[in-house]
Amino acid sequence: MLKLNDLFFDEYGLSYDCVLSPSTYLYSLNVAGTSLACSNIANLYTYSKKNQNINIPLPIIFNFLGGWHHAQRSSASGYCYVNDIVICINDLKKIHTQILYIDLDLHHCDGVEEAFSDCNTNGTILIISIHHFSPGFFPGTGQLPQQINMTNSKNKFNINIPLKEGICDTNYFALFKRVIESIYDLNGDQKSSANLPDVIIIQCGADVLVGDPHKVFNLTPTSIINCVNFINTHFCQKLNIPLIILGGGGYNFADTSRCWVQLVASLSNMTLDNDIPEHTYFPLYGPSYELSITPGLKKDSNDQAYLNFIVNSIKEQIK
Repeated sequence: MLKLNDLFFDEYGLSYDCVLSPSTYLYSLNVAGTSLACSNIANLYTYSKKNQNINIPLPIIFNFLGGWHHAQRSSASGYCYVNDIVICINDLKKIHTQILYIDLDLHHCDGVEEAFSDCNTNGTILIISIHHFSPGFFPGTGQLPQQINMTNSKNKFNINIPLKEGICDTNYFALFKRVIESIYDLNGDQKSSANLPDVIIIQCGADVLVGDPHKVFNLTPTSIINCVNFINTHFCQKLNIPLIILGGGGYNFADTSRCWVQLVASLSNMTLDNDIPEHTYFPLYGPSYELSITPGLKKDSNDQAYLNFIVNSIKEQIK
């Protein structure tokens, strides 16, 4: 039988996967504070660019402590005690007029979508989430509007890309590229388009990797790196706008580290040795002790017909 305290904590999501500990409050402050620091840097850059009174280089801002996209306004959820992404976006709105948020995590960004679902009818914030969806898979949201018979103006700015099991690097990036190109005209004069972003946030959850305990997708870091580089090249560098990179899921800690360090190196134009140097946590990287990750043999259940259906559905959604 539940005690009163248990019922109280459960009401605010502070049970099961979000249990309280003595460090929860400080941890939550650090998560929110670091992502708020990211938005402060982006705001400073954009403000200085508009006013031409401070000369600072175009920033790529990393915060792998951030990216906790499930937390709701009044409850924790899915290991997320505070939704630092929502806090970051709200702060960016002080300076920026068009915010693009992209979520690459295995799970749908239900907390972010819910936060802006009723106050984003003018499209100030465009949310794109590419994730796994199947019955019973957390958080149970993120289908295409056509799949749930719900089409309205709110959904025009919440783009969901629900994938089946086993997606491979080639199909993942090809689909991501097709979706972005269906939303934005990358071959035209981008600077003439009113809906182009003036800041971009990408959540880079590493639970999509083949070695993650979820064992859902068949991806290597190449997929995340290709997606981020595509956005950086075609938007951030071309339009001279800041890019914020956040962390997220990733429950094989060695592979998550492999992924994020390769992402930083790629965006920094650095070449890394494939052999991992010896350090305190070196044994966790066995048996290969290499930076690279090899895809598995899992079947890709996302055939070309289904991928085409996703793209065509999104084109219809944003008309």
